[in-house]
Amino acid sequence: MIITKIFLILFLVSISLWANPRIDWEMIVPQNKTLTFKGMFIPEVKRISESVSHIEPSGQVRIKQLKHQGFICLRQSQEKTLCSLTEKNQTLPEDLKFFVNQKLKNFRISFFQFTQEPILLIDTSTQKEWAFFQKLQIGEQIVDKYKLAYVYENQSYYIALQTSSEQPFSLINMINPKQVSIKMVTSSKVGNQNIGYIFYIVLDAFT
Repeated sequence: MIITKIFLILFLVSISLWANPRIDWEMIVPQNKTLTFKGMFIPEVKRISESVSHIEPSGQVRIKQLKHQGFICLRQSQEKTLCSLTEKNQTLPEDLKFFVNQKLKNFRISFFQFTQEPILLIDTSTQKEWAFFQKLQIGEQIVDKYKLAYVYENQSYYIALQTSSEQPFSLINMINPKQVSIKMVTSSKVGNQNIGYIFYIVLDAFT
């Protein structure tokens, strides 16, 4: 009976190790490497919203039209209703890509040589998190510490940063040691509607 239990425990341990590959910071964080944005985008969603006066007959007609188009309309106040639509986006407008390319031309992130190993802060069944006391250059700004997290649910690594007026990025998605992405959100007024896009820019080592 004892031998059977030992065999069962060893079997379960071996299955667990096989099902969960080694999760470690060394597998994803590069050293002495610069990643550059060269115009690669990953579109995510497009959001359209329109505020309509529901006390006006024309506004009531407009709300019906928007609902027919798939918008969700909720009352904001005694006079206004906000109608919004979120849809998966496969492409970005060319003028938006041109604008981002101009603003972030040759934008880069540089990882430096490690001078010390990171400190493991969290190690649970849902995530692992390390604190890095290393330099990381984002554009023209240099930070001297950041955190790396691994989330088991989506099997993804993220670098978390403190934001400032000079450094607005809070999260870097680590695709692999030679490629990362940063989430971007834009919004513009077109007629009576606000149109926004959520997408990622990709930075690559190009080696």
